[in-house]
Amino acid sequence: MQGHAEIEKPIYKIGLNHYFLLILLSSLALIYGFVSNFSLEKKIEDTLKAQLAKMRSCPVSFEKLNLTYLVPGINLNDISVSPRCYKGQDDLIINSVQSNIGFPSFSPIGPSLNTVIKDKFSNINIKSAHGLTEHKVRIESRKLSSQSINPLLGLAQIKGNFDLTAVSTLGARDLKSLQLNLKSNNLTIPAQNINSFSIPNLDIRNFSLISNLANKSMLNIKKLIIGDERSPVRANIKGKINLNMKSIIRSKLDLNIVVKFSEQFQESFGIISLFLDSNKQDENGFYTINVTGTLNKPKHTVIQK
Repeated sequence: MQGHAEIEKPIYKIGLNHYFLLILLSSLALIYGFVSNFSLEKKIEDTLKAQLAKMRSCPVSFEKLNLTYLVPGINLNDISVSPRCYKGQDDLIINSVQSNIGFPSFSPIGPSLNTVIKDKFSNINIKSAHGLTEHKVRIESRKLSSQSINPLLGLAQIKGNFDLTAVSTLGARDLKSLQLNLKSNNLTIPAQNINSFSIPNLDIRNFSLISNLANKSMLNIKKLIIGDERSPVRANIKGKINLNMKSIIRSKLDLNIVVKFSEQFQESFGIISLFLDSNKQDENGFYTINVTGTLNKPKHTVIQK
């Protein structure tokens, strides 16, 4: 009897291990079978494509949708945004948008998302928190390429990389607040024709914008510095832009600009002399200009110093 008991003990242990292993394999097989036979990805993809197809005034399409399960999330690939959405000329092409659920937020109270937007040239990271009546969004990109921005600018084109930080609070139907910082140390405006004007190549280099949203549509320009002592154009700009959310280029301007043009720029862009009176520049060669009108049709007044 004693020998028989010694034999049974290890057999019981092996049987218990097998029992738990069988449960684990059965559970995994059930999950795999559910996911493979009930294509949740396909159903979500078809539903999203059907909803996007209804947006005729702003067509958006994508090729493929994938779900992630370890860190729950969704990934959209090969996205195309029609120029009708932003009054541009070319489609905005995005390689992927990946969004995953983050830790719960306490301000506002609700879920949070971590989103990464990628195209061929840039990565944009978005952290957002979502409450019942309020949403907070932080957008960052340490190397935002001009090639990602140019489709949004219409006729104007730029070259360079930007450092972007934007923090915003959104209500149920509107933008409640916005803090925007945008910097570059290698900005260039290539030679091009804008509104029938032939613009020479402008090696601006330095660009620094600090602004905030004063109310639902009034963008307050706290500081906008363009160029340095080596640049063909140097400017310090402050003022307000009344944003037109339906067409950014029709946003209204109220800006005060202190600007200086290099002799080389004035020679290569001689038409500038028709708009400026050299008698109104200060002792260091700077002009003070008030700019009104809209982004696509600005009007200026040179102030006597």
